[in-house]
Amino acid sequence: MSKPTPTSIISRSDPRENLLPGAAAASKGRPWSRKVWEQFLRISANTWWPEATSVLFSILCSVAIGTTLQMFSGKPMPDLPRGVTLNAVISVLATTCKSLLLFVVGSCLSQLKWVWFQSKRPLAQLQILEDAARGPLGAILLIVDRLVLSVASVGALVTILALAFDPFVQQVLVYPLVPVPFDSASSLTKQALAFFTLPTDEIRLNRAIQEGIWSTEFQQNPSCVSGNCTWEVFKSVAWCHKCEPVHVTDAGTCDVTFTQQDLWGNLSGNSTEEPADVDRTCEFQLDGGVIGELDVTATSYWRSGDYWTVNVEWDEHLVWPGSNTFIGIDNPLLSFGLASVAYDEDKNSIYVNESRVCALDFCLQEYNVSVTDGRPSVIEQGRSFGTKFSLPSWNKTEPDNVTYYCWGATQHDERQFQSRYIENSGGLNEGLNTVYFDAEDFAFCIPGGRSTSDGSFMPSTLWTWGTSIASLLSDSRRVYVPSPSDCLVSSSEACPPQYDERQNKTSSDFYDQMMALGADQTFENIAKSLSKLALDESWETVSGQAISMLPFVTVRWYWLTLPALLNLLVLLFLVLTMIATREQKAPLWKSSTLALLFHGLEDDEIRISNAETVSEMNQAAEHTTVRLRRSDRSEVILLGD
Repeated sequence: MSKPTPTSIISRSDPRENLLPGAAAASKGRPWSRKVWEQFLRISANTWWPEATSVLFSILCSVAIGTTLQMFSGKPMPDLPRGVTLNAVISVLATTCKSLLLFVVGSCLSQLKWVWFQSKRPLAQLQILEDAARGPLGAILLIVDRLVLSVASVGALVTILALAFDPFVQQVLVYPLVPVPFDSASSLTKQALAFFTLPTDEIRLNRAIQEGIWSTEFQQNPSCVSGNCTWEVFKSVAWCHKCEPVHVTDAGTCDVTFTQQDLWGNLSGNSTEEPADVDRTCEFQLDGGVIGELDVTATSYWRSGDYWTVNVEWDEHLVWPGSNTFIGIDNPLLSFGLASVAYDEDKNSIYVNESRVCALDFCLQEYNVSVTDGRPSVIEQGRSFGTKFSLPSWNKTEPDNVTYYCWGATQHDERQFQSRYIENSGGLNEGLNTVYFDAEDFAFCIPGGRSTSDGSFMPSTLWTWGTSIASLLSDSRRVYVPSPSDCLVSSSEACPPQYDERQNKTSSDFYDQMMALGADQTFENIAKSLSKLALDESWETVSGQAISMLPFVTVRWYWLTLPALLNLLVLLFLVLTMIATREQKAPLWKSSTLALLFHGLEDDEIRISNAETVSEMNQAAEHTTVRLRRSDRSEVILLGD
């Protein structure tokens, strides 16, 4: 069987000439655009321009990703045209960047096989390098093989790391919900420029006082449609309390034992079992000259002979109206003290061991109001008790017989008062219905009373309701202490009370409530309740900002480290491949398959002389037809027709 004849054997001296007969004639009839395209293909095939340009554009894509992220970082999620999302933009740029990088890596790995075989190598390594240029599996095999120390291992590493390129880029953007404030006409909360509840309006005042004693809910209810709102810190007229301990200068030690002589005036001639009482009063003194009293009551029972048993009672807690000069508040509307009485077993006596004084008055209160998830929060910050002053006569329109109680946040000589007529729900003291106020200075004047035709003064409730509060809370808790059953009082001996067996006697409900809460908490609640009344009666509001939860762009920059690293590795890989190609003087064939056919093994059937560059081989291949078939030697090879 004869040996097959090669398809064509071409010899030429000038590689720039057409390689096959008829090619020159064919090229003359091609349009100009076709010639430009072919010139572009020749440059692309015979130079590193495609790879260098790809690396450049890959870096530009990375820069575009960073610039885009920086542009939108920390801002609301953008609403791009036609429903395009920021993720889609980043995904397109990232995909382009990755594709360009893999193109460069594949081209360089393909070129390195020609560099690698400038020396004698096992033919199997040709396939390893070819597979590495095609994907991650081949790259893994290259690293596992002995080629790991070659330049090609850099490209194989990039191919493997590129598997994580997309997941890393997808982790860059997150959209947490961030509260964004915006002005809203529906975000309102009350502000009191003055106290507009008339002193004659006993119904509202008493209700607020009772709510302060018995309730714990005095929260403002701001208007917030969005469920999340904020307000700047603002000032408002309110009620404030102040409680401080007072030093006991004289404890007023009081003996609680009684002899027959002490009781004789009550018991003489008493031969029945009817009880007889005797009282003993001891004084105590507080810092500032305040004097109080301790009352002890002894109840005696007659026994046979000249002996009696004695049971003793005294006040374990005392509440009394205090002086208006207490704890640094100038003439407060209400002040009173609370004393705690202790028992001295060694001396069988009682004494005042501690005392507190509380005051209640107008104040200027700072509020920090917010609403979060529909739940209001009102934080009270700084406060000032202000000052009292007299209303100048030229500011009044009321009759001269009406006096006013005036309060202001600051000491100010020139105020611009406005007047407001208040309807009196109580219907009492007609003519005491005008409140004067200065909105800029938080100052106001409330009618305090008026002089009658007979020359007497008729006070409004303002002057008496403070005393009314004190009367509700002023009481004492009596403790009942029995005498030992085996001890009888004689003319010279007394029986000490059994303090361990003491029992609390009934006191008022208001007093018991204050004892349960404590004086400080009780006065705080009353102040908050009256402050709420001041806000409820006010028409002034403070506008706030509604908060909308919007998705914001948050960039996690550290997830871009892998894409940036791959760009650097690919640039390095391209430079190393170019250097290796030049130093080894290897032909620039890159990923050309024709090179193996045109420059294959020595006994190849197809051989075209002088087709050294990829473009020349491509041009020659256009005019060469082959097919895969068996030769006369039963080998499956590409043979010409």
